[in-house]
Amino acid sequence: MGIETALTGITLTSADDSGGFAYGEDVVGMFQAAQTKAQELAYTLNQISSRLPSGDSNIAAIQSIINSLS
Repeated sequence: MGIETALTGITLTSADDSGGFAYGEDVVGMFQAAQTKAQELAYTLNQISSRLPSGDSNIAAIQSIINSLS
């Protein structure tokens, strides 16, 4: 299970959100932003990987990170 999958398993309640309001924060909004950023990171890493020369040693490491994110 990757990070994106793990994030979809989290359900925030109104109590969670109101706890953040005490600090001027929108917990649900921040959580949604975290999900979006994880998706954007996977997309960006895919783009980088696809532009590296064939056989580049960094491709395997990048693919491993992408797999951890999915």
